[in-house]
Amino acid sequence: MNEKIIIDMLTSDYVSIVKERYITIDEEEKMVDRIRTAYSNSEHDRQVISELGAPYSTAVLAIWGNEPTIIQNEEQAWLD
Repeated sequence: MNEKIIIDMLTSDYVSIVKERYITIDEEEKMVDRIRTAYSNSEHDRQVISELGAPYSTAVLAIWGNEPTIIQNEEQAWLD
């Protein structure tokens, strides 16, 4: 199974990451799963993004800069 990761809608405050999984049947790739997840430039989500690894995390963090722009309150952090 192959996986493709797509950085979509990247701004200084948010990013949408799309993960697509494919299988090959008779030499043709078929998508079997597509998951879109939104992340904010918060302390918590910056850590999650860094776990994606290079080059994805490098690209997102280059746009987001060195400091979070979104401050989560305790209720929001609990929902993550």
